[in-house]
Amino acid sequence: MAYSLVYDTGTDVPADALFLERHDERVGVVSVEVFPRADGSTLITAFSDQAPLPLDPAAVAPVPSEIDRLQAIAERLSPAFRPERIIARQACFRPVTQDGLPLIGKIPQSEGVYVATGHSVWGILNAPATGEALAELIADGVSRSTDPTPFDSARLEPQDPSLLRSR
Repeated sequence: MAYSLVYDTGTDVPADALFLERHDERVGVVSVEVFPRADGSTLITAFSDQAPLPLDPAAVAPVPSEIDRLQAIAERLSPAFRPERIIARQACFRPVTQDGLPLIGKIPQSEGVYVATGHSVWGILNAPATGEALAELIADGVSRSTDPTPFDSARLEPQDPSLLRSR
């Protein structure tokens, strides 16, 4: 799960993404990402962990202590990230595979079905190369720009359906 705050920053924050790392006494190095948006808001995210995905999406909620930690980091980054400017406190699951590599390519035994997911925290940075490789696969059946072989979904064991439970 990853936690984020959205601030109403108007034009106070330049339109440049910021990727940084800071040392946290509890957990060591923490990656922090800052994404200004065209609507005048800025998303700040950090603290990814590998918790199991709940079956009920309503169960995905921010942990107050993690949001407080993120808010303290944001306030040290800039006076633009003041508490009264927070418009959302959020949590989400970023797709992560068991081996840490993304899934990119055709889905086995499925005609015309492709996947591009599991980039974890590097999805935004890898999006242009992933999009180009996937477009080439779909259009031409082969990717010339990137070798997608290491990212083939066939490398992973299929999920055991008995692990799923109905509601």
